[in-house]
Amino acid sequence: MNIWVVRETFMYDSDTYLTTHLTEKGALLRAIDCVRAHVRNSCDDDEIKEYIEDGTIPGDPDEDLMCYSSEQLQKIVHAWWNYSNVMNDTMQYEIHQTVVTA
Repeated sequence: MNIWVVRETFMYDSDTYLTTHLTEKGALLRAIDCVRAHVRNSCDDDEIKEYIEDGTIPGDPDEDLMCYSSEQLQKIVHAWWNYSNVMNDTMQYEIHQTVVTA
C-alpha cells in the first residue's frame, strides 16, 4: 500500500515533524498548509494582503484547495516552497512516497 509522508524541519534546532497520508492529495494539502501557516506566522494580515495583491506570494494563504487535482496541487506546493526558500531559509519541506506492507 502506498503512503505519503510530509516532512517539515525547522533548520535552527533540527526539529522535524512528520505526517503520513493515504493519498497524495492529502499529503500535498498538508504540505501547503504547513508552509502557508509559516507565512501567516511570519507576516501580519496587512502584509499578506499586500503580497497577494502584488503577486509576491503564490496565492492566498486562506484559499480552499480541496477542489484542485493532485497535479494542480503539485504546482502550488512547489510555488509555495520556492517562495518559502526566498523568504526564509529556516524551514525545509519534503514529501516522500513509500510503501507499507502487512
